Amino acid sequence: MQTRIFDPLGMTTCGFGAMGTAGKIDQPWQHKLIAGKHLPIDPGPLADNPAVIAPAGTVHCSILDWAKFIQIHLQGEQRQSGPLKLKPETIKYLHTAPIGGNYGFGWLILDRPWAGGRVLNHTGSNTQNYAVVWVAPAKDFAVLVMTNQLIQAKKPLERAMKLRQH
Repeated sequence: MQTRIFDPLGMTTCGFGAMGTAGKIDQPWQHKLIAGKHLPIDPGPLADNPAVIAPAGTVHCSILDWAKFIQIHLQGEQRQSGPLKLKPETIKYLHTAPIGGNYGFGWLILDRPWAGGRVLNHTGSNTQNYAVVWVAPAKDFAVLVMTNQLIQAKKPLERAMKLRQH
């Protein structure tokens, strides 16, 4: 991933596993709600997904680097080439449900009036951090949201998405 995605896109803040360094406040630490209190979780094995599901989501990066990755998806939807050595058709293929339905290679594919039609949606969580992206190709627009505390993100995001559906 470093060679094929992060380096060509100039994504310099990417890593694998929990964000931050144990004993230092050098990145936002993940938090959990325990007994009504929001407690930080020290970086380490308990602060991220277990190794068995690591391929599904142990990458972390800044929101600016994540935006570089999402830009590639917008460019592919608009049939533009980007810095990765992928044809726009390849990116577009990743946004296609292979067996019908509305799920294609990690992307939920929906129609939303606010987006002028088709949108791509992806969410991810390690039960502590949470990230969501909505990509509206017809508007050349994307919204990326991330938080280091899942419980705090859910209700405002759910309200915002209900408003956007109308």
